[in-house]
Amino acid sequence: YHHPPRQLDTILQPPAIHGRLNALILPHVIHFNAADGTAAEKYGRLAKLCGLAANPRSLAAGLNRLRAQLKLPERLSACGVEGKELTAALDGLAEAAQADLCAPSNPRPAAAEDLKSLLRELA
Repeated sequence: YHHPPRQLDTILQPPAIHGRLNALILPHVIHFNAADGTAAEKYGRLAKLCGLAANPRSLAAGLNRLRAQLKLPERLSACGVEGKELTAALDGLAEAAQADLCAPSNPRPAAAEDLKSLLRELA
């Protein structure tokens, strides 16, 4: 699920910093991928190593707190993506993200509608 930030850079002018987009998207990706039992277990172990409760929800919340402390954007609109622009680009972004070489390595398969839903949540 590393691929959506790379695709989002194509509609951001100027392009956002890739790491900032990952910081924005990662907690949502954790929630999505946690439906896979193996991924949920790994996220739980990582959360515990970070001093958090050993579950994916705690890990995502911890990442959101860190993002906020670093004053990184919480929404795509704060990165310069207008709602209409995102809506117009959703199909292309989802298609490009699915074609990305990183897509097969995601713990849980993401359909185009899953990717669009994620981006809408972040609008």
